[in-house]
Amino acid sequence: MDVYKIKQAGYEKQQKGLAIVNTAIKVSVHENQQYSLEDKDTARERLVFLKSRFSQSTNRFETVRKEWKATSHLPSKNDVDVDK
Repeated sequence: MDVYKIKQAGYEKQQKGLAIVNTAIKVSVHENQQYSLEDKDTARERLVFLKSRFSQSTNRFETVRKEWKATSHLPSKNDVDVDK
């Protein structure tokens, strides 16, 4: 086999794999959100869109962390007398 055929076979295998991933992304997204993926052709475009749409911001993460720390200072089990 010459180099072209080897590269072509690798390219075709990669394209089949990307098509499978693209389909898996579309199927795994809730049906209410699938309409927003219709204009996205590639798996990368779909993943970038989903990340921008659903990922939490760092700001939200820090807010939740601060709330958790504020409520995590409850007395431990050893400090509470159940019989009283």
